[in-house]
Amino acid sequence: FGLSHGFAQLSLTRPGPAFSDLPNVLFCGASTRPGNGVPLVLVGAKLVADKAVARIKKSPASRLHL
Repeated sequence: FGLSHGFAQLSLTRPGPAFSDLPNVLFCGASTRPGNGVPLVLVGAKLVADKAVARIKKSPASRLHL
């Protein structure tokens, strides 16, 4: 695990996928929500990919390439 596996890192207390200081940085994996284990990491990767695509579609710069 990337983060310590203490009480503060269980279930919903893990950090979310968005990084508040850099809005275009997203995380997925065992150290973020939804959590550890291959199925949950894959779910997290899908959620982050969907969020990244949605952000790209909203970006004014992406409209120039359509």
